[in-house]
Amino acid sequence: MPEILATVMAVILDYLSQYAERSVVITGNSSSRTRLYQIAINMIFDEVKHQLEILGYQHQEWQAFKPNQSYESFLIARKFLD
Repeated sequence: MPEILATVMAVILDYLSQYAERSVVITGNSSSRTRLYQIAINMIFDEVKHQLEILGYQHQEWQAFKPNQSYESFLIARKFLD
């Protein structure tokens, strides 16, 4: 399982490097799958938080991702410098 999650995150990072103006939404097809995605994001969060904007969907709104909080889905996009 860790290899699959690492592959999913690597594909997302590669996609966003090619299409910087786009974003990716991740939602598991079950609460346990969504939890696995959250674990994968937690593992790379410190490494990518300066390059990527990561939001979590909770209580019918998007909010800044905070590690170890539960979310229903995730939005990942490139950060642009002003």
